[in-house]
Amino acid sequence: MGYAFNSWPKMGDEYFPSGTPMLQPFIANFVDNPLVVQFVHRWLAWAVAAAASALAVLAWSRRAFAPAIAVVVAVTVQILLGIATLLSGVELWIAVAHQAMAAVLLATFVVAAHALGRPRAVGAEA
Repeated sequence: MGYAFNSWPKMGDEYFPSGTPMLQPFIANFVDNPLVVQFVHRWLAWAVAAAASALAVLAWSRRAFAPAIAVVVAVTVQILLGIATLLSGVELWIAVAHQAMAAVLLATFVVAAHALGRPRAVGAEA
């Protein structure tokens, strides 16, 4: 995916390249158009970071400190690896680390969500 544009935060000189050819039907762009796929991937990362932050804040407020920290660290490393993958011109070991970190990030989300599902101790503050 990073072969289309290996610059960050912009794709070349723009956030979305103006000369991007669009496919028909439009929905095909999300799977068959490497420029659109890369654009969506970049912005979806920030949506995941926002969700991770919300999950971490909630976990922290419920005194699940380790899962909260794990989520923040995992999402930060994932984003940094994604940027490094782009800037390196898709150096294979960095790209593989980015893929592996995605699995770690998912695991931290599951652990944090599981920690939130535990019943509170009797007498705990609401």
